[in-house]
Amino acid sequence: MIEKILSWYNRKNFIPAIILILIIIAAVIMFMLSKHYIIRAKPAEIKAIDSFAVFVQSKKMVPVNAGNFMMGSNFFDEELPIHRVQLDTFYIEKNEVTVAQYRAFCDSTHRQMPSPPSWGWIDNHPIVKVSWQDAEDYAKWSGTRLPTEAEWEYAARGGRKSGGTKYSGSSVIGQVAWYSENSGFKTHPVCTKKPNELGLYDMSGNVWEWCADGYNASYDTLAANGNIPALPILELKVIRGGGWFYDATSSRAANRRGENLLYKSSHVGFRCAVSRMK
Repeated sequence: MIEKILSWYNRKNFIPAIILILIIIAAVIMFMLSKHYIIRAKPAEIKAIDSFAVFVQSKKMVPVNAGNFMMGSNFFDEELPIHRVQLDTFYIEKNEVTVAQYRAFCDSTHRQMPSPPSWGWIDNHPIVKVSWQDAEDYAKWSGTRLPTEAEWEYAARGGRKSGGTKYSGSSVIGQVAWYSENSGFKTHPVCTKKPNELGLYDMSGNVWEWCADGYNASYDTLAANGNIPALPILELKVIRGGGWFYDATSSRAANRRGENLLYKSSHVGFRCAVSRMK
């Protein structure tokens, strides 16, 4: 092709011929690059999605599909008013953060473990004696976050799969919870009771769990979007789920209470959540 182009020009048209050749070469290069981009775009996108899937699997997180529900109950004033909340899809850990997981965080960040409870540290038990700030620090370190109160209750109720039970996964508390009447007044290994409809364990009982929201003695803000923590600047923070030291009433999916963000107890722990990749 180049020889034909050169034959079209005499010596004084040599430079225009070179320019034409360079234009043709540039066009070919641009075409090849565009084809390469088109071929590579979709695998790159798939790789990003796969990376997120690997991340949530490594954290043993369960997907909670977008939906809405009636949050609260008529049982206590703190659970009023009942109101509808909309949530986007999110992921939440299937079990409470364990002693072993929290120890890895402490080793990585060069901080001391909390003082042990009376039964000592057992790797597969939920971590306790952690403040809200400790839980927040762990979540950031692990690339996650604390769930909002609305996310927590929606997940505890079973999301779209909810059977409408009083406790998380059952109306018979002994099936799903370690609480004051069966715990022997200590924590127990995670995932030893029946899970709820989403495959989440210990949303009722074992230990209370910190949420991202500030606490008020009623639903002070009735935001329709449950993905955003309510009253985030308050020093009182929401805890959910009841625990080994408390009666069945505290283990109801709708039950809530508040504690100071620096509060630490042998019956309070947490689990983490993460938003779906956009």
